[in-house]
Amino acid sequence: MATLYGTGKQVSGAQDDIGGRFYNTVDWSPSSNIAAGGDYISPNQFGFNSVIQSIQANELDTTGLYFVRVQPLAGGINTGAWKIRYFLLSSGAEQTGTGLTALIFKLSAVGY
Repeated sequence: MATLYGTGKQVSGAQDDIGGRFYNTVDWSPSSNIAAGGDYISPNQFGFNSVIQSIQANELDTTGLYFVRVQPLAGGINTGAWKIRYFLLSSGAEQTGTGLTALIFKLSAVGY
């Protein structure tokens, strides 16, 4: 199965730097076919070259029906992608498959 990435649209005016690291925010939408375990998100979707040090997520999407959890794929400074997992607020059930591409979540990250 191919590695699936959602879509991250950088939010204008959200870019900043903190202690020599970059900070940015994206409007995040799930991929067209979410695999078990969620979608991948890469540093370049935030405008970073290679590293995401942390991601902060506005838990609820714009409809208020779904929430996300972000998961680093390695300890220490993560040089690869992270995963974003989607859950239905009313039941807590993890969501996979299709039909969620219209959702928008706010994700902010620190990296370089």
